[in-house]
Amino acid sequence: MKDKNSFFIRGFTQSAIFTFMSRISGFIRDIFIAAFLGAGIFSDIFFIAFKLPNLFRRVTAEGALTSAVVPIYSKLREQKNKFLADKYLMSLIWKLILLLCVIVIVLQIIMPFVVYFLAPGFSDDSDTIDQIIIMTRITIFFMPLVSIVALLGVATNVSGKFWALSFTPIILNFCLIIGCFFIEENLIIRSLPLAVATVLAGIFQLIFMILIIKNFNVMKVKKIKGKSNDLGDQNKIKIYLKKTWAKFLPSAFGGGILQVNLLVDTILASLLGFGSISFLYFADRIAQLPLG
Repeated sequence: MKDKNSFFIRGFTQSAIFTFMSRISGFIRDIFIAAFLGAGIFSDIFFIAFKLPNLFRRVTAEGALTSAVVPIYSKLREQKNKFLADKYLMSLIWKLILLLCVIVIVLQIIMPFVVYFLAPGFSDDSDTIDQIIIMTRITIFFMPLVSIVALLGVATNVSGKFWALSFTPIILNFCLIIGCFFIEENLIIRSLPLAVATVLAGIFQLIFMILIIKNFNVMKVKKIKGKSNDLGDQNKIKIYLKKTWAKFLPSAFGGGILQVNLLVDTILASLLGFGSISFLYFADRIAQLPLG
C-alpha cells in the first residue's frame, strides 16, 4: 500500500510540474505567434490547419485510445508478464501506424472538402483556401507522430516515468517558438514555418520518447522481436487487442462527437471575417491557462 501511495504521489508531482511548465511555455508560444503573425488572415490559416491534427490528437493521444490501453498494459505488468505486456503494446503501435497512414492518405486526397467544411466563410477566397489546404496537408503528419508518442507514453507512465510524456508538449511549444523566427514577409504562406515546425516537433517528440524508453530500459524491444513466433503469446495478444478496440471504439465515438462540437467555433468564426478565428483562439488560450 505504501509503495502504491508513493507511486501515485511521485506520478502526480511529476505530471503536475511538467504540465505547469508546458502551460507556461504554451502561453509564451502563443505570445510569439501573436507577435509575429498578429491576429488576422495569416494566423487564421495556421490555426485552421492545426485544428484537424489537434482534433485527432485529443481523441487518440489524450482520450479514448490511451484510456483503453492503460488498464490492459498495467494489468499485464502487474502480473509480472512484462514481456507479454511490451509485445502487446508494440503490436498495437504497429497496427495503429498502419491505420493512421491510411487515414492520412485519405485525408490528403479529400483535404479540399475538409477545409471547405472547417472554414466555409473563406470559400469565396480561393487563394486563402489553397493556402489552408497546403498547410493542413503538412500539419496532418503531426497526427500519427503524436499518437505513437502517446502509446509509448503509456509504457513510460506505467513504469513510473511520468515526466517523460508530460515533457513532450514543451518540445512542441519550443519548436513553434523557434519556427516564429523563420516567418518572413516575402513568404507566399506567412505561417508555413509554423506548419513545418509542428511536424518537426512530432518527430522530435518521437525521438525523445524512444531515447527515454531505451535509456531507462522501459520496454524490451529486442526480446519482442526474438520471440515473435510464440503462438501462445500471439493468441493472447490477439485477445487483448480485441479488448482494446472494443473499449476504444465506443469511447472514440463519444469523445469524437464532443471534439467535433469544438470545430463549430472555427466554422462559425470563419463566417465573421479574417481575424475572428485568431481572436477566438487567443481568448480560449487565456481562459485555458488557469484551468490547466
